[in-house]
Amino acid sequence: MQHTFYRVSGCLIAIWIGCMPAVHGIELKLRSAPQQAAVERSAPLGTLTPRTLIHDSLSRDYLEYQPSQLPSAPLPLVIALHGGSEEAASAASVTRPSGHWRVIADRDGFILAYPNGVNGNWNDCGQTALTGTPSVADDVGFMRSIVRDLSARFPIDPQRIYATGASNGGLMASRLSLESSDLFAGVASFISTRAKDSAGECRLASNPSTVMIQAGTLDPILPYDGSGTRSESFISTRNFWRAQLGCIGVPVQENYPDLNLGDGSTVSAERFGSCREGVELHMLTATGAGHVMPSISYPIAGLQNRDFEAAEEAWRVLQTVRLGVDRYARSGFE
Repeated sequence: MQHTFYRVSGCLIAIWIGCMPAVHGIELKLRSAPQQAAVERSAPLGTLTPRTLIHDSLSRDYLEYQPSQLPSAPLPLVIALHGGSEEAASAASVTRPSGHWRVIADRDGFILAYPNGVNGNWNDCGQTALTGTPSVADDVGFMRSIVRDLSARFPIDPQRIYATGASNGGLMASRLSLESSDLFAGVASFISTRAKDSAGECRLASNPSTVMIQAGTLDPILPYDGSGTRSESFISTRNFWRAQLGCIGVPVQENYPDLNLGDGSTVSAERFGSCREGVELHMLTATGAGHVMPSISYPIAGLQNRDFEAAEEAWRVLQTVRLGVDRYARSGFE
């Protein structure tokens, strides 16, 4: 039994959720959309530490977030990727929706990493960049190096390693699901679909992992309809992942509660539960929203959906997903 706490108007509300971990190979009953309340924007209590490592002959860096209190059991790891032309510090900011991951890490006890892309961009397989020249860095290998680096200092649970990101970071998280499904149990991508990989750079996964993708219908940067040269359409992305993950049957259709009537946006979801090895596919559409990460408690200028907290929803989907032990053994991280 899991407890989720929200603070509303000074009162502490406990929501009890009964759930069973999803292990690859076991079909999981899909979780329905939550009635989220505004999360408390308390200051993170842990420590944010800069780390540097050498990968592919380059000095690469990331921010490590360690909660002030950690359980003695093996720890989940979440890698949170910044958007294009941004940096780890902005993604970790307590004023940003992605910074809320630090609050969740404090509450639920896991290690968090905010890496930096080369020149502010990730090599997400796209042949064009939002700004500047597309990155050619080995970012997939860099993420694997981060996992090794953190595993040397913390008892990281090899079955509970996840990635999330927004925009260019969301596209990169999708690449990790394709090329490192032996290591990442699941990914959650926001304000992104899938990079247009005209050169066929991304390799297809030999194993599936749980995927969650959210996009806004009025996104001018990574358009929902796939216009432009940067990303595929939402529908094309859904069909790609449905085939890639071997999802069969009719998806569960859901409408999120329209908590903020003034944001001009609503959220719906398609959830596929009958996929290979028990993984899941969650496709979220924010109608009327643009290129801004959804949030109830972290407002950002622009067409932002305010009906759910992005990090909370990602963690709700990912936290019970486990990577099969046999697959981790093949990853080379023993």
